[in-house]
Amino acid sequence: MAGVQAHSPLVSEDQADNADGQRTAYDAQQASDPDIIVFRLTGALFFGAASSIGLLLEQAPTQYRALVVDFSDVPFADATGINMIAGVCRRAERSGAKIFLAGTSAELRASLVSHGIEPPDVQFAPSIDEAVAALKRP
Repeated sequence: MAGVQAHSPLVSEDQADNADGQRTAYDAQQASDPDIIVFRLTGALFFGAASSIGLLLEQAPTQYRALVVDFSDVPFADATGINMIAGVCRRAERSGAKIFLAGTSAELRASLVSHGIEPPDVQFAPSIDEAVAALKRP
């Protein structure tokens, strides 16, 4: 006999981006920078979502000088999701684009690093704002 109990949901209830006060509001200045694109991922990054997200992300390194991917609302990622991110990182490296992964939890960051997604090829930042500021520094 087997059973599973959960004391909290794997995926949190949908809510407005700024409902918890931790996520910054939409910044038109950030969005209008022609060299940097920011993607905010939400929800679990697993095999069901990885292919559609990957299609969107994989073109960015060839069109922008830098890419910031916000993981602050990603509770977990499976191997398919992590491999998709690794592919985006490889494409960025080949095209000369910089890539920052922002807001990764300690557990997710450890999974990414264990799959070879680590500095100096990829930079980690606590937030989108800090990643963009680092990209704009001379």
